[in-house]
This record gives sequence, C-alpha cells and structure tokens, in this order.
Amino acid sequence: MNPEPAAIAQLQQVLVEANYGASVTVAKDVFSDSSRLALEQGRQVDGPTRPLTGRDLGKPRIFRLVKNSGGCWLVRAEDGQRWHLDKLACVPE
Repeated sequence: MNPEPAAIAQLQQVLVEANYGASVTVAKDVFSDSSRLALEQGRQVDGPTRPLTGRDLGKPRIFRLVKNSGGCWLVRAEDGQRWHLDKLACVPE
C-alpha cells in the first residue's frame, strides 16, 4: 500500500464507515506487514480513564486488503462487505 496522505485519508474515512462510525486512527505503515487489520473495540469508561469492566468489550473487527483486476478493496470479514479504495496502490501478498 502507498503511504501517501491522500491514500491514508481515504483509508481512514472508509474504516470509520466500515466500523459503523466509530473513530479510527490509521498509522502510515498500516498494511505494510500484512493484508489483515484488526480493529479493537473501544472500552467503556467511568470518568476520564477507568474502565467499567476492566477489559475490552467485544471481539476485534477484522478487515482484509484485497487486490483484483478491479483495483484495491477493503473487505470486512464478518459480512464480506467491500469498499473500493481508488487512491491506494495495493500489491499482492
């Protein structure tokens, strides 16, 4: 994947949509070692930083970066929904 600002911005926007509107921060080296990405769900807190249950809630949401003749796609593993990433230059793993 190319780490250009426009590509990172597009990926971040798509990940927020794919994560049902929850905010996401994307590192410049995302997908540099693997075509898989696990987004952990946020913890519920009481006050500024104390977790309510002391542990993360829910399973991480898993995504795959896929390249085919149609370009580069982000695929949500739980339901197979896809988002086209036209600003990314994917390379096969």
